[in-house]
Amino acid sequence: MAAADMVMPEPTMKFLKERSQKWSERYESFSKRFYDEKLQDLYDSAKKLEVARLYFQTASDLIKGGNFPTAYDYAQRAGGNAFTAYAYGRFVALVMQQRFRDLLNEVSSMFTPVGTSLDQMFEISKKFKPKTVGELNSFISALEQSVSALGYTQDAAKSADAARNLMDNAMALMAKNVPINQIKTEIINQLLNSSLRYGIALLKLEKAKDFMELKDGNNVPLTINPERLEEVAKTYIAVAQANLNYIDQIFIPDFARSAQTDEDSIRSRLMRNNNHYLVAITSLRFPQTIMKEKWGEKAPETFFAQIAGSMGSYYSSSMFLMHHYSLGVRKEQGGVESVKMEKALVNMLEHAEKNVRIYAAMVQKTLGTVPVPARFFYSVGMTMKSGDTALKVKALEMFWRASMQCQLTLQLAKK
Repeated sequence: MAAADMVMPEPTMKFLKERSQKWSERYESFSKRFYDEKLQDLYDSAKKLEVARLYFQTASDLIKGGNFPTAYDYAQRAGGNAFTAYAYGRFVALVMQQRFRDLLNEVSSMFTPVGTSLDQMFEISKKFKPKTVGELNSFISALEQSVSALGYTQDAAKSADAARNLMDNAMALMAKNVPINQIKTEIINQLLNSSLRYGIALLKLEKAKDFMELKDGNNVPLTINPERLEEVAKTYIAVAQANLNYIDQIFIPDFARSAQTDEDSIRSRLMRNNNHYLVAITSLRFPQTIMKEKWGEKAPETFFAQIAGSMGSYYSSSMFLMHHYSLGVRKEQGGVESVKMEKALVNMLEHAEKNVRIYAAMVQKTLGTVPVPARFFYSVGMTMKSGDTALKVKALEMFWRASMQCQLTLQLAKK
């Protein structure tokens, strides 16, 4: 299938334009609040808002040029980063005033909107029965975002509880000669982690709602065999688990030896500091535990959650391995990424983009349509692959997402 045949339907383009503008408005709202509260002079806050501003400017240019799929991606990054900058500025302001209880209360209050949105999305997921190709792929994309949001939420709550316990036991710790500055530093670190991950969870849930609307106007019917659904879920779990096994059995022991520490310490550090690792672990685990227990081991919604979670885990573990092993991706001053094996990245992009078109052609031939989310991810990837190194790396993930959407559709369409 030619790249030109992967264009988005006109109604979807209109929807993406509207949502791009909504995310841009969110950027403007949080940016205004940021300056109204004079947060720009606080440590690193202005740098974080500048990242949002650059995304916003690019999104604005893309909207003007009619590239609404990529405009949406940049606009939601602008809105998300503006929210993060504002929350971070508020966080620093309270830390500087030594108002740790107020800080804990503010961070904990973030759970209410996150928890409400999670409950809403999972209630929808429990009842939703996709009957068309478009409904299936929109549902899986939304569910993948929701499952990852659950992982961020659980970790954020854990960090908030750790901070609360430190505050409650500060006197006892000082009696054991633990320095007060050490206690304060750990409280701050736990609350910062909680604040940032609650924020990410909330944004993931907003994206999930958007993805539910990425419908295909063709309404191509799709009947999913229950036994086939269970079989596909097991396959996706196995693929995602294989990636995690590589990380657990090869990467972590190597890292522990080089850092001269134990493997569990490395795992804890990665869960706390590396979002890819967190999502790779939790998105695979939770559908097999929390959702299976809540919805039933053989319930269709459980299998859908396991497929979506496994996809999210696979994307995240693959990005983790690519950063640390495959390409030697590293951060440089100013946050710009470089790639040790630039030629390998170019080859991987070419191969991944070609794979999308191959699987898209197969879906088109089999079912008469290409899933809208696959076309969305492909379109974003095509724009990003012409950008800087960081965007090229992100483009690779977009192509993986597009390809897997097509593959999943083919697998579930089998009788």
